[in-house]
Amino acid sequence: MRPLKLNAEDLKYFHKRAEQAKLKMIHIRQNDCPRCDNAECDIANACTSRLDADTVEHGFNDGPMCRHAPVEARKAAEADLTKTRLDRLRNAGMTDAECLRIIPPAREVPRPPRAWFAENQQEAEQAEQAAYMADRWIAADQCKLFVLYGGVGVGKSFAAAWALAGIGNGLWLSARTVDNLEAWKEIQHRAHSVPLLVVDDLGTERQSESQWGTEQLASLLTGRLDAGLRTIVTTNLDGASVAKRYGDRLRSRLNLRPQVGLLDCGKADLRALRRGYERRITNFREAR
Repeated sequence: MRPLKLNAEDLKYFHKRAEQAKLKMIHIRQNDCPRCDNAECDIANACTSRLDADTVEHGFNDGPMCRHAPVEARKAAEADLTKTRLDRLRNAGMTDAECLRIIPPAREVPRPPRAWFAENQQEAEQAEQAAYMADRWIAADQCKLFVLYGGVGVGKSFAAAWALAGIGNGLWLSARTVDNLEAWKEIQHRAHSVPLLVVDDLGTERQSESQWGTEQLASLLTGRLDAGLRTIVTTNLDGASVAKRYGDRLRSRLNLRPQVGLLDCGKADLRALRRGYERRITNFREAR
């Protein structure tokens, strides 16, 4: 039997019909599914077109069988990223419950609401900059040591945790850890070698006559800077006080640019501002 030969017109006709069939299939699969109205209903949750990985894509580039499949894929990707960021914080040793709750699911830098600050919008702008600059620091590879200093509750630790969740492979180190010799011995090597280190509350370690704790931290910070390893420091001390407390060796390095960045985070206590805002709202509701 001779093979069937098609002329150009016939081929054009069949190609057109095939394209029409493909478009109709896409329309049926993505737009005219009669079985469910949304991705959360009982029928959708039991739908094999959505749940069976073998039927998510069907060849000849026709797209997902279920119109909710892209939604599910995005939700799964978001869940995976949230888990990854949470694991980074926990593996680093972060224990702050508020940070662990807010930071992992966030995709943009969390900023304190302007309503907390009443009329003081200049104070609001300064309070926003800690987390914003920590986010910028992630991409600034040339800056190895980033010092966040300011008053209590201004968001220094929160900003450091945001950066840690974004980079990962890090260690969260409370400055007071050096006061516990056994605990310090266990993590000393990792503190000196981990790609990202957060030293939280620098200046709260005990300042003994031997200066052992301050010398350990000064050596840690200068050693990491010399090795090109990235470090974030949070402290209530200003730049001059840090230099005075930790000696000439660290003082000379704090002036290096762009390897070292210092950020004044101000004095606005975000926790106190939040309580004040909640109190104003409560009083307003009770007065109505």
